[in-house]
Amino acid sequence: MEPLEALGHLAQAPVEALERLVRQVRGDLGKGVVLREGPALLPLPFRDGRRGGLFYLGEALVYECWLRFPERGVEGYGLVLGEDREKARALATLDAALAAGVGVEAILEGARASREAREAEDEALWKKVNRTRLEVETL
Repeated sequence: MEPLEALGHLAQAPVEALERLVRQVRGDLGKGVVLREGPALLPLPFRDGRRGGLFYLGEALVYECWLRFPERGVEGYGLVLGEDREKARALATLDAALAAGVGVEAILEGARASREAREAEDEALWKKVNRTRLEVETL
């Protein structure tokens, strides 16, 4: 699993799971310096399929965190939908850890667990949806 893919799966994980991973890698990364942190609004572009023109549906509130770990010479970035500061910080720390090669196996295992949990949730949801599906021919 590639680091970017792993971070994508971790972004779906509960913040508690991310904080457990951060505790495992934090000591090896050293002291972090916040380069940028806070809420932001991202425009949501959409392309009109008929005319091909670009327009904006609106804006999404996100929280971003950009950290530097000078002892390791790496930076990490985390961005989450909403205002979850802890999750953005945890993702930035894990991004830096992957870049530094610190705790890679634990982080990738956490990403796999997050992916499997998400797939199980999706499968359970689709089972509920399929139970309510109607056959058009029977109507």
